[in-house]
Amino acid sequence: MFKAEKAAMASALAITNSVVERRSTIPILQNVLFEKDSASSDKLIARFTNLDIEATARFSAEVDSDFEAFTVPAGTLSDIVNKLPDGAEIALLPDRTNGLTGVTLKSGRSRFKLPVLPADDFATMKVGELPLQPHAAGHRTRGRARGSRWQNPRHCRSQQPPRREKGARAPPRRLLKEGQAHPGEAKRKQCIALPALCETTRR
Repeated sequence: MFKAEKAAMASALAITNSVVERRSTIPILQNVLFEKDSASSDKLIARFTNLDIEATARFSAEVDSDFEAFTVPAGTLSDIVNKLPDGAEIALLPDRTNGLTGVTLKSGRSRFKLPVLPADDFATMKVGELPLQPHAAGHRTRGRARGSRWQNPRHCRSQQPPRREKGARAPPRRLLKEGQAHPGEAKRKQCIALPALCETTRR
């Protein structure tokens, strides 16, 4: 289906841990979608999503004429690619039995079989629905509107005063230096001198 250098695929899969949930209860969300780049015949697009964020990465590849879009487990593929020696060439070949049922990753003497899920099951966000945001290493991410909220750290701060956990010790009282008057001393003296005023204040 296609061939690519390890460096190109590793760069495209670098965002896997930031977007893909390996323990998701929805199997398709654990996968990465590979599809052709309509703007360039010698590039492929790797697409990731967790339904809150969508990320895409383009990488150079030799695309065969029989290529068709497919999804494979992103975490497993990323682990395999990262463990291959530097400079290795990777080839993904189709396993077809009444349609595409899997792919075989070949690199040198290594062989790995990966299951696939249909590309049509992959959830994609509509272009123009939300603004694209630049990401490191040429990745582009698209998030829900609420995602912009987390860009401002003010929204992450609690507006309530900190609570002391049960069993926690109270902060130590501040000790007065020798000769330093207590903050309430002046008010106490004022009440002694003007008892009527203090009595009115208490009421």
